[in-house]
Amino acid sequence: MTGLAFPDVSVQLTQRRWRCVLDPNLALSPSGAEFARRLAPHAEVWLGTEFFNILDSARIYRDEPELLAGPGASRADALRLLHALRDWTCLRDEAGYGGSPLHWIGDVLRESCLPPGMTEDVVARWEEAARSLDSRLPRAIEASGPLIATMRDTVALCAVLPAAILTLRDRGAARRAPLLCQHIAGWGVACEQLNGDDELVAIERDGFLRMLVQAGLAKFLWGGMDLAVLHLHAAGVGRLRSEADALGADSDDVLVFAEPGDNLRAPWDDARAFWYALRPERQHAA
Repeated sequence: MTGLAFPDVSVQLTQRRWRCVLDPNLALSPSGAEFARRLAPHAEVWLGTEFFNILDSARIYRDEPELLAGPGASRADALRLLHALRDWTCLRDEAGYGGSPLHWIGDVLRESCLPPGMTEDVVARWEEAARSLDSRLPRAIEASGPLIATMRDTVALCAVLPAAILTLRDRGAARRAPLLCQHIAGWGVACEQLNGDDELVAIERDGFLRMLVQAGLAKFLWGGMDLAVLHLHAAGVGRLRSEADALGADSDDVLVFAEPGDNLRAPWDDARAFWYALRPERQHAA
């Protein structure tokens, strides 16, 4: 039997990049800007809207750092944030808004930086998700401010995209849960730590670690960056949709919400959060 002859064929398999939202507590850590710069070519990296408003107000915070650090923050904490703002300002100037490897949703679509192929209705869905989450935030002074607003934006963005949040564990907490998780719990969203023996955690953790190694970021973890991965399951946020989707016809992207008396659940009523440490506890030095 004569074999079939085929022309030379080249096959390239492309794996979908990780989609990550950076928690401002990670972004504004001492190495946060450099971490993001090195991560961006290997993952789809997002930042919350309020984060760029903080950068735009860097001069104000330079003169009054307590406005950013919040009440009760130490001088060292304030200086750390100022140094991080300087690094991010340099990174933004280096990339420029037009060619930035990072992604975000701005106050309007033209101020947003969406990846290719993402539909514009994500802006309206994020706005409503952030607005509905904002109504759950405590109004105490210590539970408000620009960093809290950025954390709110981060959580809403994670639920809408959807994506994973890269955050830091809090070394001052008894169980070292991320500070973001502590705030999420205060917003009425249950936040559960996943067991390191969970097989799904093991698979995802391995993928994340391989990506960080490929990005040359292993040294950040060796140097003490205690990363954690946070996921949100928010079916109510996922139900935010455009009128065109609801009616099955073409129309402008106008969100459909419950009318008074409909007795429907609010977007965040059934939300839950799950997190795990990116490196098992046994791998950390004493």
